[in-house]
Amino acid sequence: MENNIFINSIRVVDEKKSDYSERDSVVDFYGEVIVQASNEEKVVIIEYTTDSWTRINNTTAIRLHTLSSKQDIYNFEISVFKKSNVPIFLEFRARYEFAAHIFWTDDYEFLYDEGTPTEKFFSNNTIIEDFTSQHNLAEEGLRQLEEERGYLVEESRQRQQEEEYEQRQQEEERRQRQEAAERRKLEEEHRRRQQEELEELRRKLEEENLRKQQEEERRRLEEDHLRRQQEDERKRRLQEEERRKLEDERNRKRQEEERKRLEEERRLLDEERRKLEEERKRQKDERKRQEDERKRQEDERKRLEEQRKRLEEERKKLEEERRLLEEERRLLEERRNQQENTNRNFSQENSINQTNMSQILTFNWCLNPNFGSGQVHLQGGK
Repeated sequence: MENNIFINSIRVVDEKKSDYSERDSVVDFYGEVIVQASNEEKVVIIEYTTDSWTRINNTTAIRLHTLSSKQDIYNFEISVFKKSNVPIFLEFRARYEFAAHIFWTDDYEFLYDEGTPTEKFFSNNTIIEDFTSQHNLAEEGLRQLEEERGYLVEESRQRQQEEEYEQRQQEEERRQRQEAAERRKLEEEHRRRQQEELEELRRKLEEENLRKQQEEERRRLEEDHLRRQQEDERKRRLQEEERRKLEDERNRKRQEEERKRLEEERRLLDEERRKLEEERKRQKDERKRQEDERKRQEDERKRLEEQRKRLEEERKKLEEERRLLEEERRLLEERRNQQENTNRNFSQENSINQTNMSQILTFNWCLNPNFGSGQVHLQGGK
């Protein structure tokens, strides 16, 4: 930390609701800076940030009064946007230029939230040592004043002889007081101009903060809109997935029914085979006939099986053809809509052209109502 400049304290002076959100607020800070005194005019700049110096803001400090023969005190004000339930981590530092040199302070930190202290002091041993030395100088001055008072009492007769000289000195002092009064007026005018410049800077800062808040609100609305779009897309995908599951379930049920039907046919065939076996046992003479019958039934079953497979393949082909027809219908619908839009645009352009051409005095439309055309006759002929 430089002894030429350091920050003495900072505190929260006001917290008001934001104009854009009832939950957010704007916090006003007030701080004091102590600077080495000099006759030169100094411009003290306060730089601060709330995002670890990613974005840097600054403000100008105003001189309040002289703290001692070696130190002047300046004050500054900062306004910071605070989100609901989010603490403010304020980082700041001060600088000023003097005699072609730039003097900086260290970086200071202040954490503010609901329930935390609203004021913080920053210690510095230099100011304590300066106050001690100033106190010793004051005591030495009082002692010298006492010695001078005794000397003046003894030399009172000599001062009476020098009244004329003292009158001239009083005249000079009166002139000096007038000059001092004029200097004070000039200083007051300068402070007033500085105050006006500070108000202008503060107004610009508020406008900049307002613009940033509006930009942040717009960005938040865009993010909400994008999030809603993503949610709608997710719902649409879930509905599509549900529809596919229902379709798969229906296909599975149809296959299950087909399987049961085939099993029933197999059971009937097995029953028939059992009957044939019993018949064969009962009637040995009819064995050949029964065997032929069984073969015929087996051939019939195979034929039925092949027929079922062929029907299944035809069903799949029909499903594919239906899907292709639906796709062609959708394409035809899109083409029809495009053609309607094209016809509508052409009708509008044709109507506009007819209106504009009718305003040309030498233009004549064709007498055939089936033709929407005409030509310009420079001699007025038809």
